[in-house]
Amino acid sequence: MQDLIYSTVKHQSVKAMKWMTSAEVGTRLLQLGVSIVLARLLGPKTFGLFGVCLIFFKLVGALGDLGFSTVIIQKEDLTRKMIGSAATLSLLFSCMLCMGLYLSASYAYYFFPYEGLVDVLRAFSFVFILEGFCIILRSIFIRELRFKALTVVQLLALVMGSGISLLLAFHGMGVWSLIIGLYTETGLQVLFFVILSRRAIRPQIDTVSTKENFQFALKVLLTRASYFLNANLGALLVGKYLGEYSLGLYVVAYGLMDAPVQRISKSIGIVSFTTLSKFQKNTEEFGKLYGTINHYFSLVVFAVFIGLFIISQKFVVSFYGNAWQGMVVPLRLLCFAGIFRSLLVISSASLVALNKVEIELGISLVQGLLMLILALLLLQFGTAGVCLGVACAHGVGYLTSLFILASKLKQTWTECLIHLYHSVVPSGVMVLISGLIWVLFKDSFTNLTFLIANIAACGTGFVLTVFWMDGTFFKQARKFLFV
Repeated sequence: MQDLIYSTVKHQSVKAMKWMTSAEVGTRLLQLGVSIVLARLLGPKTFGLFGVCLIFFKLVGALGDLGFSTVIIQKEDLTRKMIGSAATLSLLFSCMLCMGLYLSASYAYYFFPYEGLVDVLRAFSFVFILEGFCIILRSIFIRELRFKALTVVQLLALVMGSGISLLLAFHGMGVWSLIIGLYTETGLQVLFFVILSRRAIRPQIDTVSTKENFQFALKVLLTRASYFLNANLGALLVGKYLGEYSLGLYVVAYGLMDAPVQRISKSIGIVSFTTLSKFQKNTEEFGKLYGTINHYFSLVVFAVFIGLFIISQKFVVSFYGNAWQGMVVPLRLLCFAGIFRSLLVISSASLVALNKVEIELGISLVQGLLMLILALLLLQFGTAGVCLGVACAHGVGYLTSLFILASKLKQTWTECLIHLYHSVVPSGVMVLISGLIWVLFKDSFTNLTFLIANIAACGTGFVLTVFWMDGTFFKQARKFLFV
């Protein structure tokens, strides 16, 4: 009976991963197209100003639920009182963050002395309330494995929010087009979640259930706070010491790197965390499932980010224009940060699923400290130096989490690193093919033609190398696609 339950859970999880991955790829392509048009219309300085708002918005996403959304997903027995308490606390805390930003906006100006920043932050602060409520509603959908509904809600909200942003940007609204678009997207998510929810949430604070889960939630909250600093430390340093223009370049480059992390990696991480939590008492099944996820996911991650590394120069010039040339080198360096950050999502989800939140917190703190030291030391090399420090710190953080998780699952070093070997070799073939194309045809193609040829040739080389290394890959992929 237990084997049947495990088999059913894995089957549901694979279907969920398929749906979310395909939907998120489509969403990401839509978002990429919108961001390119907005970048051409608004320029680096406007995105630098909006980048300050995004730092505070991500703070709410990390801390707004006080860690209780993870409790909702991970806890085996969940009561209505716990859900109501989590929603109430999240909303109250988000309101506090909203008022805090509104009242302290003038102090933020001393750190980021950008013209018009105070008014922008005050107008932006009220989106915190919407996001605080959205976090809990989203976690309920995740717990119930309603990934189709979750993806549809996020996609519809993104389409409408992006449409508003584009319309206002074409009419010369500048940074306000981005802010109003984000308000629209977040507000619609809350509306759709409420309409489609199967649970009636009753506002209350149940002290018993809150106390029972407080320790676990606190560990999650501290871990998220640490990862928030890790994810935004580069932007803080660039914005403070290098100025609005450099921050705009960094924000857009980091956004290109972060989009696969947010739209694909974290979706897979959510499904992985939800699924692996069901196997936390069965280490053998946990290890098998974790290894399978790591193997196939790392192939996708390396293909995406090494591919972006290869085409970055032609891609930026062809689509963003010459005004954005300065973000090519930072983008290339952040591609490596993207690889490690994406893979870290899976190892982090696995550690939390094993109730090892304190280990995850320790790794995050060490990673953040290393990132601060490296970024400050390399700041003299401009935005590229900060990006190099960010990439190195993420690499150390991932490898540390990988070896710790391997020890918990009693895996050897070979078993621990095999997924990297199977991904690095095809990626190296992509780089060699790209170099060969550059030497032979660099003066024969236009930027766009060269970009397309590179994608086609490198992609073919990657797929053929994967098949050469693992002849069963396509058979396994077919089983995955048609499960």
